[in-house]
Amino acid sequence: MQFRAKQIAPPKEWGTFEDLCHALFKQVWEDPLAQKNGRRGQAQCGVDIFGSLNGGSESYWGVQCKGKDSNYGSKAEWSEVLTEIAKAEKFSPKLDKWIFATTAPADATLQKAAREISVERKAKGLFSIDVLGWEEIQALMSGTPEVITEFYPEHADHLPQVIETLRALPSFATKLASLVERIDTKLLEPPNPHGFATWELVTFDGDRGLGPALMGYSLGPSDATACPRLTEVTPILTQLKIAYSARLIGEPGAGKSICSYQIAKELAADGFEVLRLLDPQADNIALEAALPGKRRLYLIDDAHLLKPHILNRIEDQAGPDRLVLSTHNTVERVSHRGAITLDAKRAVKTIAAGLRADLPKTLDAVRLADDDVGERMMNADLAERLDNAENSADRPWQFCFVLGGGWRRSKQAADSARAASGALD
Repeated sequence: MQFRAKQIAPPKEWGTFEDLCHALFKQVWEDPLAQKNGRRGQAQCGVDIFGSLNGGSESYWGVQCKGKDSNYGSKAEWSEVLTEIAKAEKFSPKLDKWIFATTAPADATLQKAAREISVERKAKGLFSIDVLGWEEIQALMSGTPEVITEFYPEHADHLPQVIETLRALPSFATKLASLVERIDTKLLEPPNPHGFATWELVTFDGDRGLGPALMGYSLGPSDATACPRLTEVTPILTQLKIAYSARLIGEPGAGKSICSYQIAKELAADGFEVLRLLDPQADNIALEAALPGKRRLYLIDDAHLLKPHILNRIEDQAGPDRLVLSTHNTVERVSHRGAITLDAKRAVKTIAAGLRADLPKTLDAVRLADDDVGERMMNADLAERLDNAENSADRPWQFCFVLGGGWRRSKQAADSARAASGALD
């Protein structure tokens, strides 16, 4: 159930309500330096919290926190709002907007009065007024999971902690790849157990949709169409046309494989036969002899596992009818001259924009992975899930994890594991 659809009680103490508003408006304004105005007992000029949009300090907004309703003994009255407005006039520098935040329910009469007086005040160059009841405050909180976790942990989905854990995983993979490479250069190599190189023909006959990506599966040629076209596809195609070989590098999970399949699919549509190297650690890797009238793209995934001189030798064999595209994990202190780096965060934004372009189709795919998303009452909103996934993910696989409700499946698996462990005790 979405947070805003729940019946959440306001804090029992006024001081906690002020703390909540402080944390909330720091997030809403995107101003980490938003502050409480002085301390209790000091004159506050009708302003409990002040800050600036995006922390710009070009203009200031203020919030007056008023505990009302059953927890505090009364409802908000317009006369009280006017009294606080008069006090806020003395705040320095002059405010651009002033908000009366209350734990009382939303009041249409106060909202109408605030709208009307705001028009009059703006015409005079004075700050505008907003009156926020508890329902509006709760709605703002629904977009700030950090605030929910701090003040209502029992209602939090703990998504930020999950994302932080996910962000740590690729760095471990990168360090492991670096360690493997250092060992490879310092130790004598045993006989290669991988045998001779094998090239496999790649076809693009099917379209598996978004399902495999949302479930965290490895992606292949049949997933090239489902994923929106990544930005790096165009420059790599240009480089292949001019230089006949290209290297695509990026962090683990950044989308290198799907990008390479999108490139390969476009070349296949242009008449190229696509061959993929099955084992980059095999012996005697070389391009197959070109047949008359046959054009081929040779695709090497995980090319960081090759010795540099072997990859160089393969690229030296490239030509107008034999293109070579290789993908590499980013490794510390390793660089690739002329390589194109895949921007993982930009890939997330590209994928999010592509999925928003056809929301009904996206909803059908997402609901297969998480039936809590939809248009029925109490369902999670797809647009909000897309925004949450885009804003919290650094890499496409994290985006898919969040969009497909992966944290919920992880929690279910953990609960099942604990239940099974308890049954064995």
